[in-house]
Amino acid sequence: MFASAHAASSQGAGKPSSVEAPRYTQRGDVAAWIADTSFQLAMPVERIEAVLSQARYSPEAARFILPTSPTVQRSWRAYRSRFVEPVRLNEGQRFWDTHRIALARAEAKWGVPAEVIVAIIGIETLYGRQQGNFRALDVLATLGFDWPTEAPRDRSAFFRDQLAELLALAREQNIEPQSFKSSYAGAIGLPQFMPGSIRAFAVDFDNDGHVDLRNTPTDAIGSVANFLVQHGWVRDMPVWFSARLTGESAQIEPLIAHDLIASYEDANLREAGMSCAVDRNYNGPLGVVDLVTPDEPTAYRCATPNFFAITQYNRSFFYAGAVAELALALRAERRAP
Repeated sequence: MFASAHAASSQGAGKPSSVEAPRYTQRGDVAAWIADTSFQLAMPVERIEAVLSQARYSPEAARFILPTSPTVQRSWRAYRSRFVEPVRLNEGQRFWDTHRIALARAEAKWGVPAEVIVAIIGIETLYGRQQGNFRALDVLATLGFDWPTEAPRDRSAFFRDQLAELLALAREQNIEPQSFKSSYAGAIGLPQFMPGSIRAFAVDFDNDGHVDLRNTPTDAIGSVANFLVQHGWVRDMPVWFSARLTGESAQIEPLIAHDLIASYEDANLREAGMSCAVDRNYNGPLGVVDLVTPDEPTAYRCATPNFFAITQYNRSFFYAGAVAELALALRAERRAP
């Protein structure tokens, strides 16, 4: 759904600089894409060519999109500490104070707690401070047509689709496509929505006649809540419960929710050796989440559909876990005297 902007690599990209590379409109593969996109969007070929003539290869985007070195061990403790920390807690409270009316409206309308919305915007852009200053046009053209050969998985089709979505979004908003600023992965605004997600899920929550996720926190707040609901968020449902293994022979690995779906009952997990501290009133499905830290016992959680709604924002247990933990800390500070 969203291209993650949380990890950059120092490795080189597999393409030459923009000075050496041909303009995108001079390439046969791009011409074929333009013809197909023209048909799909009912947009003149000449218009698309005019836009792409201004796109430039971004070596930084191609470099940053690469995964971190395989020698770097992923650590839940380290990841959590990057986001559940004093700056985001303090800025989160300030953001909550400033936009408390919009957050309360969003919670009433969609059932997404204010602290979850605040946590997501805080993790994504530190409340708007880190939205990215790349041209989305350059990023999406680079990753769509010049995907780095070093990458383990080819995701160029996704970025070509997002480039088409950018063209459609610009037409709908009557904005020049090259004016959109983004992260190195093409994500836009306070909540870091990809162009297709802006078109599908963003809302004009301040009712001024247009959606602006970069400059209007109220629109960002409503859009995050709407996105979560459209991806399965359930009002008044917890995000997860603490869990522990009940025996050395517990067979947990087959139960881990790699498919990002809550598909087990509490009784199923107990039989497999997992004890979940489930609220008395909760009788919905659960999925097992493992949060690994090298040289420490793995932390397990029993996750509800609301946890997996967050993973549709970023398909990572660590990400959704950090949202849950930051939200909990924000709410706890809110209640403190």
